[in-house]
Amino acid sequence: MEAKQPAQMMMIFTIGPVQDFIAQARKTRDLWFGSYLLSELSKEAAYRLQERGGELVFPYLHDEIQRESLRVANKILGIVPTNNPKQIALDVRQAVMDYWKGCTKKVMNELGWSINPAMWKRQISDFIEFNAVWSELPNPGDYSAVLRKTENLLAARKTLRDFQQNEPGLQFGEKKSSLDGGRESVLLPARFEDYARFGIKKSETLDAISLVKRLSRYVMDTPAFPSVCDIAFRNFEKEINDNEKLKSAVSSYLADIHTKYRETFKFNFNAYDSRLFFENRIEDFIEENTRKGVRLDEKDRQRVINDISVRLGMLFEKNKRPTSYYAFLLCDGDRMGEHLRKLESIHSHKEFSRHLSQFASEAKRIVEKYDGELVYSGGDDVMAYLPLYSCLRAGDELRKSFAAIMRKAVPSDRQPTLSVGVAVVHMLERLGEVRRLALEAEKLAKKNRDELAIIIHKRNGSDLMKISLPFRSDPVAKLTSIQLVYLKGIFSGKFAYELRDLHDEYQSLVRHSSWMSEEATLRDLLLQEAKRLAFKKKPENVSKQEVEQELIEPIINNAFNSDQAPLEQLRVLAEQAIIAVMLVQEGSFNEKALADSAG
Repeated sequence: MEAKQPAQMMMIFTIGPVQDFIAQARKTRDLWFGSYLLSELSKEAAYRLQERGGELVFPYLHDEIQRESLRVANKILGIVPTNNPKQIALDVRQAVMDYWKGCTKKVMNELGWSINPAMWKRQISDFIEFNAVWSELPNPGDYSAVLRKTENLLAARKTLRDFQQNEPGLQFGEKKSSLDGGRESVLLPARFEDYARFGIKKSETLDAISLVKRLSRYVMDTPAFPSVCDIAFRNFEKEINDNEKLKSAVSSYLADIHTKYRETFKFNFNAYDSRLFFENRIEDFIEENTRKGVRLDEKDRQRVINDISVRLGMLFEKNKRPTSYYAFLLCDGDRMGEHLRKLESIHSHKEFSRHLSQFASEAKRIVEKYDGELVYSGGDDVMAYLPLYSCLRAGDELRKSFAAIMRKAVPSDRQPTLSVGVAVVHMLERLGEVRRLALEAEKLAKKNRDELAIIIHKRNGSDLMKISLPFRSDPVAKLTSIQLVYLKGIFSGKFAYELRDLHDEYQSLVRHSSWMSEEATLRDLLLQEAKRLAFKKKPENVSKQEVEQELIEPIINNAFNSDQAPLEQLRVLAEQAIIAVMLVQEGSFNEKALADSAG
């Protein structure tokens, strides 16, 4: 009897949980490892599908791409010749589970019986969400229709949930995890000394999943990942290297600390530890760098913190402090689903995947070029954090790179664009809140698509600053030019806020004045008011000619040349001026740093 020819099956797998797992983090390394681990799990699925004879459509895999550097989204799509797709799905799922259990075993071997074993086992076992769907692809010409059908199956599958019986923990009344309220902590309070060396605070309660994230640095072969403190510190580090007087003062400060505490703490003599330059991070340095065998009680710890804080205060009596703010950036492609639905063949879909893979690699290069750190880059999604002096330039270059790559991938008049959201936040802000603000900025940018949205959240509790600007108006160049004029002292921060007051005043007047309905008249009036304010609020040491040449001609006049309504033109100018001033003030950077980032 002749063997039945295998059918061509379109198979899609997704691996999760995604958002909750990534978001549940206190440290940036936890955040990064969540993204990294999901990528590694998805990579295992992709390679196992390929080993079973599947032709991968997404992600794009090729011999020229190193497996170690490959980053994969949590969705796998392939065409597999098989009459038993269920077995293929089970094999792929097993590969994913084996990788996950290998990670957890390393952590378990490190901690031994210092955790709640029953709770650990239950949480580890029911963590991975694996979804698999498939449809037969009878003819290559049916690719688009079969893809839509399979995507609909996936959407239906995701509405279902796999419920497992809850196994009891070691004892009743366990504390909830401080990072995931849906899980109990597996830490045992009596064993805190076993956890302290991993940077776990005494007040922290961590579930098994969060513990795997936290210990990944110590038990897995993963790269080091800087903190938001390190990112905020990078501009100050540049100033140290450029200023011999500052470098000498910093060297003296660190030498005193090294001499006094070299027997107590571990020091990295090859790089600056940013935590030693922020009073509120000295405690973190002590917790993670106390030498093995050294015991510091609460009184000793406070004495050390106070001593280092006093020395740091003496350093900053004559030198500017580093900024405590940084930028969290999110990017997302616009109309991607619309373009994916238009793909008519396996070849065209693979080519599209190849270009997305190219952008993912470019994103890493661009973020690092601007002194930032990439958390995640998969397809059209990017998550990164950067110092303030370079965050806008990074976002602009990401958008340009995406547009250039999409012109090759989609030869049509409606190519996908990239929307960029940037949240400027204090380094002590909780990561969950930081990510929420960045998502809000990204959503604001995607409202009209192909825009740059900026949200500034001040630590002092003042109102959020929000603005979204279309990339077609070259917003980064405009903001940079405003920053440079501000750094030259041509206008003050007060001028920027009074522009906003001017807008609010005229917005109220327009509602009750019919003569202001004529746009040309209103535009000319608002332009003259902005110029009047520029001259009225100029610093005493600045001439009217300088105001005219540096502020009015290139910035104010230009603001009223757009196709927006006059009041909106004034509002955008005011918000741009305020954001430019705040970025300079909180970013603590100078003309050189701004020029370097622009270059």
